Amino acid sequence: MSIGRATGRCVVEGVQYAGTRRPLGAVRGAVPLALVLLGALLGLAVVAWLSCVDRQDGERAVEPGATPAPTPSVAPAEEPGGQRQASGPVNGAIEVGIDHPYKRLPRSFEGTGTITGVVEVVGGRPFPTSWRLVIEPSRFGVGREHAERREREFDGSQRTFEEQELALGGYRIYAEAPGLNSRVQEVLLFRLAGSAGPSGGIHKHLILHLTPSGFMDGAVTDERGQPVPGLPVVLENLADHSRLTTQTNGAGVWRFDGLVDGRYQLFLGDPNGPLIPAEPINYLAPQRRHPDQVVPCTSTVEIITRDELGVPVEGVTVRGFGTPHGTFTVVSESDGVARVHFLRAGRYRVRASGREGQRGKADFVLDGTQELERVEIQMHPEER
Repeated sequence: MSIGRATGRCVVEGVQYAGTRRPLGAVRGAVPLALVLLGALLGLAVVAWLSCVDRQDGERAVEPGATPAPTPSVAPAEEPGGQRQASGPVNGAIEVGIDHPYKRLPRSFEGTGTITGVVEVVGGRPFPTSWRLVIEPSRFGVGREHAERREREFDGSQRTFEEQELALGGYRIYAEAPGLNSRVQEVLLFRLAGSAGPSGGIHKHLILHLTPSGFMDGAVTDERGQPVPGLPVVLENLADHSRLTTQTNGAGVWRFDGLVDGRYQLFLGDPNGPLIPAEPINYLAPQRRHPDQVVPCTSTVEIITRDELGVPVEGVTVRGFGTPHGTFTVVSESDGVARVHFLRAGRYRVRASGREGQRGKADFVLDGTQELERVEIQMHPEER
């Protein structure tokens, strides 16, 4: 590039620019700066407009003479299932859903409302031949103290529901079907304090999705690193305390199928005296691989019951207590032997009672090294 002397002419790659025009490079450098300044001005204008709108909304949301409640300081959090929890504790409860101006106004739970909905199955499964609708008070939500509980049974031909005359309050609603899950939905039935309207005019409509259940599995080894076969494994649903039972296979592996979402407690061994403390589990379908667990080394004890002549006695009930195992109850078989599996090291006391009033007792100690321990009980007629 060359520049002329005093004529104000500019030569750029063979093209001449006359007069006082600046070089093209200078013009290109000024354009981005102008765009940045223009964008900043537009941004300030948008912010000012939004602030004005927010102030107007706030003024419209508050009725004359009403004092708006302070906005909760707790940040929004995600609930299971994707629903937003927009505010924190309110009078010991949680405000669920997206924040709206009405949530700052006094609410009334006088009267009744209606909840309607439709149930759909996702995941390629056919619609169940029967299902149950559960409507119950929210566990943590606002208005739960005013809610009521209802359960309804439906057959496979019914895929919609309508519940009328429901007390206004905070609810959790879900569907139940064999082998299917349903995400819980939180619903708040209410009216603004002082608002007019017929009782029962409040209405909410829901879509409940049923999804396939899943499975959970895990493995158990003892302190020597050996798999523990045949070990009873019990999974208790903490919602209704129902129990599922299985046992480990030859490799020490256990599995529960057809498992629905929920909070559970896992017992290894007899729930009355588990080998290790029970573990709480939050399960979400479709699957969960539970961390491998290690249990103490245990023994099998054969309690042999004989009469005064040394003959094995069948049908003897043997009750035992040990520390730290707890209690157990077994019955002798035709060979007179009552077998107890997976007993930990400790001191045990057993008492035996026969069908014909015979009695017997014995004490024994396990140190954790015996795989099999035999204990004999001499049965005697009960003294009268």
